[in-house]
Amino acid sequence: MDEQRELFRKFAEQMTGWPVKDTNIKKISVRAFSKQVKKEVISDICVGEELNHFLADFNPERVLAIFESNEYLVVTPDTSERNRRVYLFDEKEVLKVEKEA
Repeated sequence: MDEQRELFRKFAEQMTGWPVKDTNIKKISVRAFSKQVKKEVISDICVGEELNHFLADFNPERVLAIFESNEYLVVTPDTSERNRRVYLFDEKEVLKVEKEA
């Protein structure tokens, strides 16, 4: 695991209080409720790409990392690279998981 990714993993642990596994997830497909449109949306969430604006609290939010824990955790910057957010997706919301080889 590279140094930057380990920092993101530790941040996710601090934010959730859960042990976080780094299983090299590069993409998850989710069906989740959007606060913006008040209905479920289906979206792919990929590391290095922007989080779907219907799921994000701020636009644009680039996905920095995806981890596995009690739920799936998506780490994004919050207004700057130094401040980060963690989005939680329950196992029931995740339709597909793609891991790096």
